[in-house]
Amino acid sequence: MTVKKVTSPGNFRMLVGSRPYCSDPTWKGHTPPTPRSTVSLAAVSVAGTSRNAAVAANAPVSVGQSGSFSVADNDFSTGPSEIHLGNVRLLSVVDFAIGALAADTAHNIAEAITNLGAAYGYSATHLLDVVTVVASSTMDEIEFRALHYGTHANFGSFTPSNNLLGGGSPSIGPLVLT
Repeated sequence: MTVKKVTSPGNFRMLVGSRPYCSDPTWKGHTPPTPRSTVSLAAVSVAGTSRNAAVAANAPVSVGQSGSFSVADNDFSTGPSEIHLGNVRLLSVVDFAIGALAADTAHNIAEAITNLGAAYGYSATHLLDVVTVVASSTMDEIEFRALHYGTHANFGSFTPSNNLLGGGSPSIGPLVLT
């Protein structure tokens, strides 16, 4: 199940006058012009409540959530294993083939995840026996874990280890003055 945590329709710029010292509007003497700066702000919605927040002036590049795991044991003979990725379940032998080596199985898993296509928004790559998964979503809670029905723990070293994909970006940053 995925739950949207933080949303923002984008940022806007506004002109803000600021003085480096105090001023008194009742004083009749010469008043220097107010220096002006542009400020980039945006409205941010967190769990249904809106608030103002500062964001970067330039539109940030979105980076999807990601996580990785290793094929720790390539012996699936005692029972299947299942990879949970959001609402998708990949069952060994049914959804991906078991290779001769752990690296071959990792390749097959990465290919199966990438072949899910745009409908699910996942892609994957592998380096030897480590599979790295990237979701197109940047701020959802996406389940990321494995279940082992046999006596072998076929998958290990899940990063992050909290059963969810790691956070993506953009992240809301500090005020930007120009």
